[in-house]
Amino acid sequence: MRIRILLPVLAATLLATACAAGGPPRRFGPRSEGMGPRLSLFVSPAGEPFRAAPGGPPPIAAWFAGADANGDGALSYAEFLADFRRWFALLDTDHDGEIAPAEVTRYETEILPEMASRGGGSFGGERRFGGRMGGPRRGGRQHGGGMRGGGATMAGPASGAARFGLLAIPHPIMAADGDFNRGVSLAEFDRAAATRFNLLDEAHTGRLTLAELAARRRQDALPNRRRRR
Repeated sequence: MRIRILLPVLAATLLATACAAGGPPRRFGPRSEGMGPRLSLFVSPAGEPFRAAPGGPPPIAAWFAGADANGDGALSYAEFLADFRRWFALLDTDHDGEIAPAEVTRYETEILPEMASRGGGSFGGERRFGGRMGGPRRGGRQHGGGMRGGGATMAGPASGAARFGLLAIPHPIMAADGDFNRGVSLAEFDRAAATRFNLLDEAHTGRLTLAELAARRRQDALPNRRRRR
């Protein structure tokens, strides 16, 4: 009888000791403080990485401020294209008009090593990620005979650079290789800019705002959520 009485007392004592030593249970999932690992690195639609700095703006805001040349709070297609061409010029280190395999390797290993940290996905041409290429659309119509209702889709979880960007494109550079010659010309990168602008301009206004893009980024960064189609 005495043993039966002592067992509950002993169990309660051990439980109280464990709680005191360990403190409150730690919650897992989205971080309530800061922006979390997925949002602390942003890969622009052109493939340029922006990393969070102490006391600085969110990486997506830093990219947007640089691309918004006239400071009106919205990106036009001309500004979007200019951002692509600026980044192309930085990647084309030998200035021969093409991002060659060696320059792609530098991008993968030195500029954005996070891209290969967990799965690489398919690095096929841009058409695998968003229909036909063409000029920017307005009022719901595609100029240049380009994409019709296409979207960047993935069969599984986001991989490669898609985990840190706005579109489901694992390799933003090689995805622009339309002729699959393992190099990306300026013309191909221009076409990629048009395709990606159309994918982001869901309202067909011809303008992209930071609020819209940031909301898209936050939604896609939620765990266990498939990237938008």
